[in-house]
Amino acid sequence: MLRPILFRGGMFGDLILGMLDPTALQKKSIYQKDYKKNTVGGYHIKYTRTQQKKFSNYTQIKKEIYYSRFTKFERDVYIVTHDTDFSKNYPDQTIQLVCSDQTILTKFAERFYRLHRKQVSDEAKTYLKEDTGDFVSDYAQDIVRWQDFHKFKHRFDIRNIYNEQQFLQDFDRAFPQADPVWSHQLYKEHFEQDNIW
Repeated sequence: MLRPILFRGGMFGDLILGMLDPTALQKKSIYQKDYKKNTVGGYHIKYTRTQQKKFSNYTQIKKEIYYSRFTKFERDVYIVTHDTDFSKNYPDQTIQLVCSDQTILTKFAERFYRLHRKQVSDEAKTYLKEDTGDFVSDYAQDIVRWQDFHKFKHRFDIRNIYNEQQFLQDFDRAFPQADPVWSHQLYKEHFEQDNIW
């Protein structure tokens, strides 16, 4: 069954995807250029799982075709998306990442800004409700508005993402179906290799 992970950039959606679904990752790729922007813990994320991060590039029909390719599987197949509106078509399957600790949201916004090219930040600005000229502050406030307004049935609070022991306990409780050995190891590898917090 398809399980979209809906999140705002900078909120570790790729890490959650990898922790939940090792089949979304690959160690090496001959198409490294296509994968290098989406990595977690030394693995590349398969492009087929990240396609909807750039949801505005696709028509509704193309999105439906993309999503339908994953619905035929009996096991859970996870993808990542930033498309809130289209995710509403899958209210029972979508997992929304949120953060109840608003002090960390600024860190996520700064992380997003540092991880991406200026072109990506400029594109993100077009979705913000407010543009004061301070992208990090505006983006953090937009995440607050987004998670307060859009409330999906399945939400995972990542407030403890920087506290390994507490976060892994939160993760295990929220996702008992995940392999704890794999998910814990990937979390550790990711934070050992990710120099952008």
